[in-house]
Amino acid sequence: GGLNLEAAWDISTGSADVDGDWIDEGRMAKVDPHHLLFSIWATTQHYADFDVQIEEIAPAKLQDRYAEAESFLLEMYKKLLTV
Repeated sequence: GGLNLEAAWDISTGSADVDGDWIDEGRMAKVDPHHLLFSIWATTQHYADFDVQIEEIAPAKLQDRYAEAESFLLEMYKKLLTV
C-alpha cells in the first residue's frame, strides 16, 4: 500500500519514532524523524496562524483553501517520503 503518515507516528506520546522502523526497513525515505515532524506541524499550523494573510494574498482561493492546502501538503510529503 501507499504511505500512511498517520500510521507512521505516535502523536499521542509526542514521540517522533517511526512505527516499525520504516526508515530502517526502506519503507520510507531516510529523513530525520524529528525534523519531519516539526515540518509537518509548521506547515499545517501556518494555515491557522496566518489565515488573514492567506486571505489577503490569495482571495480567489478563499473558499477551498483548506482542501487545496491538504491536497498540496499530502502530495508534497508523499513525494518526500516515498522510496
